[in-house]
Amino acid sequence: MKKIFVLRTAPLLMCFVLILLVTVSSSAQNFEYKKFVGRWVTGPLRENYLKIEENYILVYLNIEDVDGVLYTTMESPDADAFNMPAEETTTSGNKIKIYFKPLNAIYRGEINRANNQLIGSMAFLGKTVPMGLVKIAVEPQINK
Repeated sequence: MKKIFVLRTAPLLMCFVLILLVTVSSSAQNFEYKKFVGRWVTGPLRENYLKIEENYILVYLNIEDVDGVLYTTMESPDADAFNMPAEETTTSGNKIKIYFKPLNAIYRGEINRANNQLIGSMAFLGKTVPMGLVKIAVEPQINK
């Protein structure tokens, strides 16, 4: 009688353990995008600004988590542009892609191990320019 019980419950127990492992693994992956949430800036030093031709432009990206979906807005005080929404923000592992439809621009970046810098580039107007971002907690003091 004990052999039959063990033979019948062993596959069920193995299925339960497998489902538990898959659930834990998938929930860990589901929250991986949270490292991108925050306020990002091209940097308080002019050499870190987005350079377009001879102009240096300060850019902020605001990435928010709303019920598991990432929403991004872009601001550039230098260009007098505020709260420009992104059409789509997607992540995969340490990489992020943000599409700004009105500008026909795409930002692609990869987050560092400390989760406080994005190394990437912005593609728009047929050009791709480097654009590194730093995560900030408070507004930096900008010296012009």
